[in-house]
Amino acid sequence: MALAIGGFTVATILRGNSPLDFPLYVHLHGFIYLSWLALFVFQANLIGQKSYRLHRRLGYLSVLIVSGMIITGVMMINFAYQRGISPIPNTTVQQFLVYPAMDLVGLLGFYLIGVINKHKAELHKHCMLIATIAIMDPALGRIAEASHIPPLGLLLHFGLVGLVMRHDRNTTGAIHIISWLGLLFVLVRVISLFTVGATEAWETMINQLFG
Repeated sequence: MALAIGGFTVATILRGNSPLDFPLYVHLHGFIYLSWLALFVFQANLIGQKSYRLHRRLGYLSVLIVSGMIITGVMMINFAYQRGISPIPNTTVQQFLVYPAMDLVGLLGFYLIGVINKHKAELHKHCMLIATIAIMDPALGRIAEASHIPPLGLLLHFGLVGLVMRHDRNTTGAIHIISWLGLLFVLVRVISLFTVGATEAWETMINQLFG
């Protein structure tokens, strides 16, 4: 949560932006994003306190939050397309949009696996954690931008998954399958930028959807 707030706050200050510079749905997206992070932290705390009934009840709230993240996430993709600026050097905005699109796929995919397996504690926990890491890239990217170290965002993204894997090994002696899938997701996401994102078919699709 600190990474998310810090990343966006620092970037906003350095860019000299005012909240009035952005449409209302941009702020709504940020609010929903932070709501997910707050719920994730609170839910983990409830498990630590063995408040399982309240944990299950609040789980229904996550459906609304994730739905809102997907809807406003697509709106943010459109916002980025209309601005026409890629934050990644030597890439087009269409190519860059592979990243936010993959973020939404990762969030929804791991979230749904977690919901389907809600009675399998370890699997459920790992899915929600990796779903959260999947959407951290925008904040991590802004930290990289603020530090003027372009690869830092990517390294931090891999680093978060690495911390989960290390925790797995320290606590159970083995790395959980979802942690491996999380690592694969981050890797495929990067590869997709330079493969799928660089194709004419992807550019045409993005132009047709948002142009």
